Amino acid sequence: MNKLRQWTTLALSPLWRWKWLFVSLLIVTISYGLLSVSSDFGAGGSADANTNGFCLFVPLRIDHGWPCSYSIRFSEKYAPLQRWTIWTDVHSLSLGKLLVNVAIAIGLSVAVTYLAAWRFPRWQFRIGDLLAATVVVAAAFGVAWRVETVYQADEAYLGGLTAYQWEAYRIFTEPRWQIRPLCDLGLVSREAAKPLQIQCIADCGDEEVAGREWNAEQLLLHEASLDHRVFGPIQSIEIKDHSLTDQGVAALAKWASSCQQLEVFPADTLSDEATATIARTWPRLQQLRIGSPKLTTESLHSLRNLRQLEKLAICDCSPEIKPADLQLLAALPNLKLLGVPKSLLQQIKPEETEAWKRRGVLLHEASHLGLSEIEWENL
Repeated sequence: MNKLRQWTTLALSPLWRWKWLFVSLLIVTISYGLLSVSSDFGAGGSADANTNGFCLFVPLRIDHGWPCSYSIRFSEKYAPLQRWTIWTDVHSLSLGKLLVNVAIAIGLSVAVTYLAAWRFPRWQFRIGDLLAATVVVAAAFGVAWRVETVYQADEAYLGGLTAYQWEAYRIFTEPRWQIRPLCDLGLVSREAAKPLQIQCIADCGDEEVAGREWNAEQLLLHEASLDHRVFGPIQSIEIKDHSLTDQGVAALAKWASSCQQLEVFPADTLSDEATATIARTWPRLQQLRIGSPKLTTESLHSLRNLRQLEKLAICDCSPEIKPADLQLLAALPNLKLLGVPKSLLQQIKPEETEAWKRRGVLLHEASHLGLSEIEWENL
């Protein structure tokens, strides 16, 4: 017992000697973990009730927390939210994520305090310490410069693709958690910290679309042949163009190496080769919407490799796929929504639907136009 007390005293003595540093770090890190704004969505052009002027942006929803967003605040009265009153207008609260943030704040504070106690036992700074601090600061500025450079390059490049019905935006995305501290310090712009959303909708039959020089397939093949690509992180890619083939998906894989949400439908010529390319290129895909009458059980085998997949919508597939074949997807640990064609859904027995529900997976009809009701409810 005495040895345990001695070891405990020895282990905690640096925290006691550097208690003011530890307490200061604890206040800063916990405050940042609780008060930091991960995202804010609002409305533009709304009159401010407190002034006679014109408010360009009224925050109607604010997400708090770093690195995990633990709280969502929502204004139901269309009144602007105050960023620092985190206890008001709370729509949802995750206690688990809150505890994670607090634990990380305490861990960082303890680590920095022990580092200071080890390097400066007598409050003496050395040239090596100053050099190390300079390297750390320079690295932060280097990362910030890299993020801004990639952002400017992608904006200029993607802006040139608008004539082909390609659009890129960052409206409903959150700044990446690892870049957000640099963003809050003013080293990185908020837009540069957000991942991209890329969209190509060319199946509407408009004259403008029909008269474009290249369709989605031709554009992707051309850009891949020139080794052009998007360098920044991509949250979602949505391509609605019947021209897309397996070769186009392969070119897309070279053009955009990162993606969390992918939609390539309608594209009736896609085969199992396209599904294999998707699973190989984006193994961390969280949402996928795909459909083609050429998709067979081989595609289901490929989709089993997407271990982080949460929402899957197969809007069309080969008639050879039967309800029993869907059990290949039961190995996906994070799957929550599974959409299948209406013809396949009608073959699934009620007890099979209940078995999927017990696994935490909701079966629904994958809509050909927009999202299904279940998808809207779980958006």
